[in-house]
Amino acid sequence: MTSLPASDRRFVLVAGLFFLAALVLQLPGHVPYDGIVVWHEAETHTLYAQHPAALVLIWRLCEAVMRGPALVTALSLGVLWLAIGLLLQRHRPPLWAAALFGLIVLLWPPLLATSAVAVKDVLGAHLVLLAMVLAKGERRGVWFAAFAAGTLAFLLRYQFGLVLPLLGVMAWRTENRTVLLAGLGGIVFTLVVVNALVAALFVKTGPGDVMLSLRKIAIFDIAGTVVQDSSTPLTILAAHRIATDTLKAEMIASYSPARVDTLWQTGESGTITPTSGVFGRLYALSDATIFAQWRATLGDRPGAFLAHRGAAFARVIGLGDIWQCRPLTLGISWLPRRAAQAVEAKSFAAPWSAQFGRMLPVSLTFRVIAYLAVLAVILWTGPQEARLLAGFALLYELSFFFLPQACEVRYGYPVILAAVVAGAMALERRFV
Repeated sequence: MTSLPASDRRFVLVAGLFFLAALVLQLPGHVPYDGIVVWHEAETHTLYAQHPAALVLIWRLCEAVMRGPALVTALSLGVLWLAIGLLLQRHRPPLWAAALFGLIVLLWPPLLATSAVAVKDVLGAHLVLLAMVLAKGERRGVWFAAFAAGTLAFLLRYQFGLVLPLLGVMAWRTENRTVLLAGLGGIVFTLVVVNALVAALFVKTGPGDVMLSLRKIAIFDIAGTVVQDSSTPLTILAAHRIATDTLKAEMIASYSPARVDTLWQTGESGTITPTSGVFGRLYALSDATIFAQWRATLGDRPGAFLAHRGAAFARVIGLGDIWQCRPLTLGISWLPRRAAQAVEAKSFAAPWSAQFGRMLPVSLTFRVIAYLAVLAVILWTGPQEARLLAGFALLYELSFFFLPQACEVRYGYPVILAAVVAGAMALERRFV
């Protein structure tokens, strides 16, 4: 085995030192409400909530080595800094530029606030970045790893699957068809292993994540359309003995374009299946009935429907009150209470980075719209590698117009990370 050249070893050292700094700042990680649910699922071997089984599996495997969120956080940060190290090794910028880039990735406010949050959006973003960094050259093992990372990101959040056709185009351009076969092998391997382990290690109860997500979106759309135009007919719901006047009043009172969650109240049971509020009124109705009313609402009031979607997407890209979009997750959540008590969440200290929460400038730096502008410029004028990353990030963010649920800043983390990395690529090409 040949050793790395001295210049490459310097970049490995830079990335390694920043990874250690990230661990010091971020361990054991930040765990929000959703993370507590995943943690509880992992410890009880039961998939009962609307979260990707792949994330619960990763948490379960980490807990086999070390209980709590620390190893999950270290894994996520390790993927990020591995991708950064590979980028530095490929581009070989001056040492000062490499150190400056590492410092920005470590301390840029939204990255510092989000990079150690133990949720699918963060780990998935790191896997996508790693996949795109790996997708270079003609080594079949590297392409296998790139597609495997992209597939695992897809299993964490389906919108991350946008990276797979992009990787396919990149592989096709190598004009080496064995590269494509290796990529296909990475996809199949990941799907088979993850699904086999989930089937072996977990009991599944409750609705699937896809159908429940679509049902949430449909109810969100119906409520948003009613808010935009209170004359919107709800004839299909009325045919199922729903008091539509009362339902409309509750929709208008509880709807917010910032998130679908306001349409139900979170209970203290061990499940996140909504059984109260607007969702509770419709809980007994089948998915087919809800989707039929959704289609009828779209056909009856297309203008009001689009106005609602526009308002929700405006919040996603950072317009409006940023604090409604939960820009920071500090420490480990104590909600939901039963799950948090079961995993003894309060016994884990908050990371050092939680101390900086009140000092972070939660303003323009947390608004995705600023990064979308940067990505648009890079897509138009940047080098090819940066343009590919920018194109993925723009498509990913656009997908939230079609799949609206909430404006949480962590949903924009992949876009912010992509803008920082692609921006560094573009600047390196122009100035270094």
